[in-house]
Amino acid sequence: MECGTPAMGEAECEDIRALVGMRLPARLTGWCRARESDLQLAKACGVSPSIQLEFHGHNDLGMATANSISAIQGGATAVSVTVNGLGERAGNAALEQVVMALRHSMENDCGIDTESFQTLCNTVAKASGRPIAVDRPITGEAICMHESGIHCRGLLFNRRSFELFEPEEVGRTAPPLVIGKHSGSAAVIHALARSRIIIDRQHARTILRQVRTSAENTKRAISAFELMRLHRKVSLKPSIGERVFFRRGLRLLPKLLPKTLPTAPQTRPFYPTNAAGKR
Repeated sequence: MECGTPAMGEAECEDIRALVGMRLPARLTGWCRARESDLQLAKACGVSPSIQLEFHGHNDLGMATANSISAIQGGATAVSVTVNGLGERAGNAALEQVVMALRHSMENDCGIDTESFQTLCNTVAKASGRPIAVDRPITGEAICMHESGIHCRGLLFNRRSFELFEPEEVGRTAPPLVIGKHSGSAAVIHALARSRIIIDRQHARTILRQVRTSAENTKRAISAFELMRLHRKVSLKPSIGERVFFRRGLRLLPKLLPKTLPTAPQTRPFYPTNAAGKR
């Protein structure tokens, strides 16, 4: 048997104490702030620590995951979760978010196979008719995408510099770096290297100007094919240094040439003559 309260306030805490006195498992529900949930759970558990408490949170204020984590910190032995956070109104605490938050924020591994999260969430999203938003934590398509020049340069040295967990941990594969108007030369060099095109930093900066112009005009990122096309376009043009050298060379050419060109030596025409000396 399980009893619970529909909200968390001082009156509800009295109900929890009464339930604890009856030695019944209690469920705490509500949309209170995470710190309040923490304090109230600790207060309720102080009556009889042997009683198991479960927290059931809703996401009306976008705090279902935070409240669930705080409830566990306050002494709850269980929290209610659903895949993709499906539930009444704004939904409940999401299974994938609570599990990953416990693992990486509290170093508390629940023993759940997180590598199946992406497949599981995609299956539930298809069955429920509620697609996963691209920016949804843990399973969103954009969760591992990076465009900023500083971020991409750091990721090329160490992926943990801007990623809390590796994509493979939740059943995803690491996507290529996003090439757009916020990209830097390091990302351009890396993206072209994946296509077996090796360029230096100066060449990358030249391509980057074309990338930013194209991304600004199209309002989207640049695909790998478009980046290769911009590389070919830039490579067919002489670089800035080559153009300056060529112009200077044209100006210096008259100074390098002699003022008068050498002429061929003057020779008299040859006319054959006979034995008498006549032509």
